[in-house]
Amino acid sequence: MANTKKTTEVEALTDILTSSPHFALIKFDKTSHRALEQLRKDLRASKTKMRVVKNTLFEKTVDKLLGDKKELNELKTKVFPLKESTAIISLEGDYAAGLGAFFKFAKADKTVSFKFGILDNVVYLGPDLEKIAKLPGKDQLIAKLIGGLKAAPYQLTYNMKFSITKLTLTLKERAKQTS
Repeated sequence: MANTKKTTEVEALTDILTSSPHFALIKFDKTSHRALEQLRKDLRASKTKMRVVKNTLFEKTVDKLLGDKKELNELKTKVFPLKESTAIISLEGDYAAGLGAFFKFAKADKTVSFKFGILDNVVYLGPDLEKIAKLPGKDQLIAKLIGGLKAAPYQLTYNMKFSITKLTLTLKERAKQTS
């Protein structure tokens, strides 16, 4: 008979994997409890949740969900069996903020790193997740695009005014010299 605690843990992981469209597994090695709590706090600010999981229970959860999601088959072939201490971060909506918050923390604390993750139904390994985490967020990209679009008319207006301004300044100086 299965342990009820393990059964409830598998059910909780099943809920996380089915309800969250994006998730990443992270490795933490000899990380202090205080550091993990700080990481949880940083992730919570970006609407991301973190939960420590047992590797075997995560593997059982993936086996249970294999029929529902095809990316889990790919995940199973690429990264199983899991090793080292593992935590799952479930990323809601705009996952760039959550990945960025974790990456920022991982740069400061070298005991944590990405293992792998699923974003938009695609499996990414640790180095690929780091590359994605380095990218600016959607809001920042939109702001850059708008700024770039606004810059062209302003620059054109300035360039058109520059010749007239230079001409008037030259005429004023010439008028001062003649009088």
